[in-house]
Amino acid sequence: EGCFTLSLLSNSKGYRLRFIISQKWEVNKIILQHISTIFSVGNVSPHPVVDNWEYIVNGIKNTTHIILYFDTHLLYTKKKQSYNLWKELRIQLIKGDHLNDDTRAKMEQLAKTINKS
Repeated sequence: EGCFTLSLLSNSKGYRLRFIISQKWEVNKIILQHISTIFSVGNVSPHPVVDNWEYIVNGIKNTTHIILYFDTHLLYTKKKQSYNLWKELRIQLIKGDHLNDDTRAKMEQLAKTINKS
């Protein structure tokens, strides 16, 4: 399972921009490690759920690798909508829209809809 996420922190102007792939079973850990090698960023670590692993890419700089990949290797499922919204919100972060209370509130609402389509 893969997802694109943006969390705008409530106690600061901070945020958490992430791309995550989760897989069950130890045997799939090597696949996640290979994906990490392809992107040259991110970490593979145990998921809080037993016998699950996740590959996580954090932050604006590191997610550049994800953008370059998915802009070249297009998504065709409902993940495409999630990706496009996540990418647009990432651009808003780069512009600093998360620092303004009004635009931050709009971003928070949009971020809640990622992966919901």
